[in-house]
Amino acid sequence: RFLNRVISVPDAGVLIGVDTYHHQVLELTLDGGSRVIAGDGNCGEPTTQSLCLPLSVTRADDGTLYIADLRYNAIRALKNGSLSTVYDNVQSGGDSSPLDIAWAPPNRLFIANKSRTTVLDLPAGTHFDISSEGTAAGGPSYGVSVTPDRQKVYIAHELKILSAPTSITSGNA
Repeated sequence: RFLNRVISVPDAGVLIGVDTYHHQVLELTLDGGSRVIAGDGNCGEPTTQSLCLPLSVTRADDGTLYIADLRYNAIRALKNGSLSTVYDNVQSGGDSSPLDIAWAPPNRLFIANKSRTTVLDLPAGTHFDISSEGTAAGGPSYGVSVTPDRQKVYIAHELKILSAPTSITSGNA
């Protein structure tokens, strides 16, 4: 297996890995064991349990895993063994697929898309875009990461790294 993205879950003593080409998310134990926790391995029509080219995963404080699902153009949530769609990029007026994802409190996702960076506030589902200058909508981004103190988000945008406070709002975006 090739894991596209791995995050650690220190309190559980495991790693979570995204296996993009097998369309699954795995829980990996430190002794080498693994088990599938999301995705049925199929990449056909979207179902409640299918993923199609998952690229990235992030974890919220409550244990919910958020998965960037490339082909379905969606952000999927895995909570208590149940997979659901929390953001559909196409239905929300987007035109590109999620490439990376990062979580910050209180319950905010930063989504790197091929055409922009989207900030999604949960559970309301309200969203707005950050530009390449960190001010207005537009511009491709390829990766996002929130600092350990959760005060700043870094955005990989073409040949530069941008930063913004995780508290950014649509009024100051």
